[in-house]
Amino acid sequence: MYPTAAAEMLGDQYGHDAGTAGDRNEQGGFVFDEYLSGLSDEERQALQAVIDEVSAAAPQATEGRSYGVPAFRYKGKPLLGFAATKDHLSLYPFSPQVLEAVQAELDGYGLSKGSIRFTVDRPIPAQVLAEMVGRRMREIDGE
Repeated sequence: MYPTAAAEMLGDQYGHDAGTAGDRNEQGGFVFDEYLSGLSDEERQALQAVIDEVSAAAPQATEGRSYGVPAFRYKGKPLLGFAATKDHLSLYPFSPQVLEAVQAELDGYGLSKGSIRFTVDRPIPAQVLAEMVGRRMREIDGE
């Protein structure tokens, strides 16, 4: 399951889909800004790089939450989520098929059925992020 601390931080202690595209916090800021503000400088920079890459690959995606973590959303569905935990950073492609398709390019990264674990010192390569985003968008589009 997804990190409890991240889920609690975002107000969804049960890991359910807690938001919709473009979720804003009570102060009017976006979900990503709120989440990143609670991280160390190194974690924030590493996840901001992920945000920048995904934004470039999917400019029509919006900020939101899914399964208790901050996530890009595309056509109302989760596209790619991320979180910081005590020992690592994680990406959630919300698709075992997408993860399986890029698995060979992630040798040496921690992989599970639904996540990729990485560190600030070893980020996910930009081309792998772009490939995951493209594959997940095509899944959502039904191609």
